[in-house]
Amino acid sequence: MAKLSKLMEKEAARSVADEGGDPLNQTGTKFSVADSAVRNDSLFWKEFRPIPLTPEEHLTLQIRDSILGTQKRRSDSVRVVRRQPQPVKDILRGKTYRSKFGRFRFGYGGLIDGSMLDYNTVDGLAYGQNVRINWKPDSVHTLRSNLDLSYAFHRNAGMLRWDTDLLYAPRARGKVALYLRYASADFNGTGGISRPTNMAYTLFLRENHLRMAEQVEAALYNRIDITNGLVLTAQVAAGEYRPLENHSDFSFFWQNRRDFAPNLPADLASDSPFLQRQRHLTGEIRLDFTPRQPFIYSNYRKDLRDSDWPTFSLVYRQALPVDDGWSDFSMLEMDIAQRVDVGLLSSLDWTVSAGAFLQADRIHFSQFRHAKSNPLWVDMAGFDQALIFPEYYASSTSQHWLQAHARWNSSYLLIKFLPWFSERLWKESLHLGMLHTPELPRYVQVGYSLDELFFLMDVGVFAGFRDWEFQGVQARLNFRF
Repeated sequence: MAKLSKLMEKEAARSVADEGGDPLNQTGTKFSVADSAVRNDSLFWKEFRPIPLTPEEHLTLQIRDSILGTQKRRSDSVRVVRRQPQPVKDILRGKTYRSKFGRFRFGYGGLIDGSMLDYNTVDGLAYGQNVRINWKPDSVHTLRSNLDLSYAFHRNAGMLRWDTDLLYAPRARGKVALYLRYASADFNGTGGISRPTNMAYTLFLRENHLRMAEQVEAALYNRIDITNGLVLTAQVAAGEYRPLENHSDFSFFWQNRRDFAPNLPADLASDSPFLQRQRHLTGEIRLDFTPRQPFIYSNYRKDLRDSDWPTFSLVYRQALPVDDGWSDFSMLEMDIAQRVDVGLLSSLDWTVSAGAFLQADRIHFSQFRHAKSNPLWVDMAGFDQALIFPEYYASSTSQHWLQAHARWNSSYLLIKFLPWFSERLWKESLHLGMLHTPELPRYVQVGYSLDELFFLMDVGVFAGFRDWEFQGVQARLNFRF
């Protein structure tokens, strides 16, 4: 072994000598010294500038380099193709135009805008145009405006929806807005059926689930953080609700076998006082309080983060009877909501809401307290806080209510522990919901759903109970569009 070790040392020394390299030069870099470096003395090197360039000189060099680079690219064999303006395409499909420094943006939806196409039995075919404006006068304030102009061809009526807001105090999330409406509107403006879903059911299955009234309204809105965790929202609205009826009977199929339902919600009669023409002047104050609300400042704006505490909300709404025929009611509501991380890739969302109309001498059905419903087998509204078994508008009330929902969402809950399912990126959820109103007493539902299937849909199974009686089991398919 000693003889073999000596032979290896001799071979290694011979290989280093053959290479002629320095054992300290491990990178193999070759160095050479120019002859002028030896001939030039210190007086020669002192002629060079000893201080760094100023910012203006740096900019001058960058401009020079860019010019030289452009000339070099032009002389290159590879041709640079610049994007040519396409005015016809921009007019047809829409475009967002930006100013030189990006402070002003103007967006146009285009002559061909699928999001502005709608069909229902009240308006018939409706189509319109969309215009958007975003202006930043400085680094902290933003003015935004969104205008939808459309026309209902079967009802022969124009429609307008114009939302404008100003972010005036970004460090306190201050926002003031003006909302203008002159259009048909769902009686349940917060949790009703979406218009694309209603259009599909109307055209292909000849089922019209959407009920609407004409809304003419102007609303002034303001929101600001009084202190960290305490948010004040105030709104004043004035307008009028007008009754509407069906103006179209067209559908692709089932024309001789099914009839469209009249535009009457919750089986109300056409002469019901809740559906008559009614003016209103309403004011609303809302307080939201989240203890120990974490936040950060980003670009001079306050950005909230998830809190370990629930959010407590108090809402009071009052209608002022200016004259005969004006709305006259008052409503008080209290909410508690929270999202809690209960483990790795798991969360629990829960909310409890209770309230009552203190008095409702004159009230329109649009001003009822509505709940989100999902009675259709295929929908796009989602399962969150949705009532599966009640029909649309069946849970609306003008008296009192108690509602609660809980949803436990996890990547591994039940089925995801099984082979093949564990390899999918799907999620699982357990649902629990309840609602108590004079119109729908002691309603309870439980359910299970597989979420984000192929990032496209959710599938759920739910069981319902009403007034302690079993209502059955139903399945739901929700597309995540």
